[in-house]
Amino acid sequence: MHDELLDAGEQLCRELSVDVIPREKVHFTTELPDGTLAVTQMDVRDVWFSTQILLRGRDEFLSCYLEEALHAMTGLRDNT
Repeated sequence: MHDELLDAGEQLCRELSVDVIPREKVHFTTELPDGTLAVTQMDVRDVWFSTQILLRGRDEFLSCYLEEALHAMTGLRDNT
C-alpha cells in the first residue's frame, strides 16, 4: 500500500512540475504528535508521514504528499 501511494504522489508532483520526494527520504512513523500528519525535516529534507495519514485515504495522502514535497523542494515553512 505504501508503494502505491508513493507512486501516486510522485505522479501528481510530476504533473504539477513539483520535485518528487526521493524514496530514501520518505519515512512512515507512529511517533508524530496527535494531529500531525507529516513533517519535513528542513535541514536534510527528509519527510516523515504519520501512519494515521494512511487511514484517511488516497486523496488525503496525496494532498499531504504534495504539501510536504513543496516544503522539501522550496525549504519554505508551513503557513497553514
